[in-house]
Amino acid sequence: MITLKHIGSFVLTTSFILCYLYSPTLPFQRSLFSSFSSTKIRYENAQKLPYLLSPAWDEYLGRSTFYINDHKIIDEDSYCKKFAEYQQNHPANFDQLGLPNKVSRVVYSDYYSNNLVKDVIRETGYLALPEYTMGSLRELPLTHLPADITMFFHKSMEFHLFHKIGVHFLCLGQRYNHIPGHEHMVNKDEEAQNNKNYGEYYMDRPHCFDPWKFMPYTLDLSNKEQCLEVMDFLKSDNSPDVVKWIKKKARGSHNAEGVEILNRKTISKLIENYNNGELCGIKEEKYIVQKYIPDPLLVKGRKFDFRVYMLIASLDPLIILYHDGFLRVSMNTYDQTSTESNVHITNTALVKEYLDKINASEDQYEEVMKDQMWTFQQFLSYMQEQGIVEGDWINDYVRPTMKLKMLHLVRMNIEKFLWHPGVFELYGVDFMFDSKLHLWFLEVNRSPAMMATTEEKGRIQSKLIKDTLDLEYALNYGADFDKILAGTGFLKVYDGRLEGMDRYQGLLTEECI
Repeated sequence: MITLKHIGSFVLTTSFILCYLYSPTLPFQRSLFSSFSSTKIRYENAQKLPYLLSPAWDEYLGRSTFYINDHKIIDEDSYCKKFAEYQQNHPANFDQLGLPNKVSRVVYSDYYSNNLVKDVIRETGYLALPEYTMGSLRELPLTHLPADITMFFHKSMEFHLFHKIGVHFLCLGQRYNHIPGHEHMVNKDEEAQNNKNYGEYYMDRPHCFDPWKFMPYTLDLSNKEQCLEVMDFLKSDNSPDVVKWIKKKARGSHNAEGVEILNRKTISKLIENYNNGELCGIKEEKYIVQKYIPDPLLVKGRKFDFRVYMLIASLDPLIILYHDGFLRVSMNTYDQTSTESNVHITNTALVKEYLDKINASEDQYEEVMKDQMWTFQQFLSYMQEQGIVEGDWINDYVRPTMKLKMLHLVRMNIEKFLWHPGVFELYGVDFMFDSKLHLWFLEVNRSPAMMATTEEKGRIQSKLIKDTLDLEYALNYGADFDKILAGTGFLKVYDGRLEGMDRYQGLLTEECI
């Protein structure tokens, strides 16, 4: 892997060309083919074109609009040349782990100034353009990107659509925290279809993967056939007061926005909106209807889900990492017939909204938020006290199962990603257990919220961001990635730097690749 340590040995013209042509995938893939000659060559094992020749690059260009001063940044076609010159003239110094010192960790981030992410960046490096944040751009003058930036870490997810990769930013030697093409994994309608298609690949090996055991059965209301299927289900429901389906906004939603429990009242409204199905295939609103998990595992009689984190640390080579998160516990006792959203939906933003609505005191707020967020250790202790599990169940079952589902999640979407060697992304991934201890994937979210709503949550997320920055700088500068990884809270899901089956970390057998 070419890193910033090597840039000084290139002439500027070579560096500029490499920003466009660099793709080390091919030799790496050839070694894999010889190891897996008896398997199908798909997904992460497929031969990859250089990213500039890929369909994902064509899609990226088709969606992009440059030279519009997005973020008040003036696009410069010579920016990558200026960056390469700066790196030649200002070589980085490194600590004992091979990580760059604080002076070289210059990050441009549009997170709000008081956000936890910004606090971590200030502690570990320097902020470029600190005033140019979300919410304050309107009042600021146009400016240029400084040439000393080594990482872009944005809350906004479309910076790359307005500044051309390899020309206006993300030069060779820079890293960027969003993966072009990630929307195909995040959009709920597309994710459901990708899951279904991926399941067809395993039709002859259902023990390896079953799409509707991976996630609840999901139908797309913008698809005529699937919409009609929804109408048939709803119109034939003889007990509509018992929640069996949940409707979700398919795209661009956060914090449980656009989520609706389908009960007698909302079912009637939905059928009316689609004129008993006659408007299926005509209405283009992007919503999904998903099978409701009727028997969720409960803690203290309340519903909960998991928010954990997945870091795609690199696409070329592919490196996927898992990180613990926390449980989000409902405020109310579970009742499948309840019409109260707080019974069914565990999102932290809804809890905050409710507390604001009742004008909760600071002490009440702290108490409720603390009760709403459980650590994995709290959960394990509760499960052991209830006699539901024994031993080190979290390490023996929960984490491996989540890691395997993350691996499948990336595999089923990876052909849509732009395999650029400088991109990475941290995702929030949500799971839920049913009463039989089957783990369901619910959804994946880009730019997950980083807010210290409790002291423990702030500690977890601060360490998470610091670890992410360290790992990305390790990749950028050629430090000992595995040594640095060992000091973080991340665990490997997949490591494409390894040979053969070792890269799968024991999560998949060769039969299931």
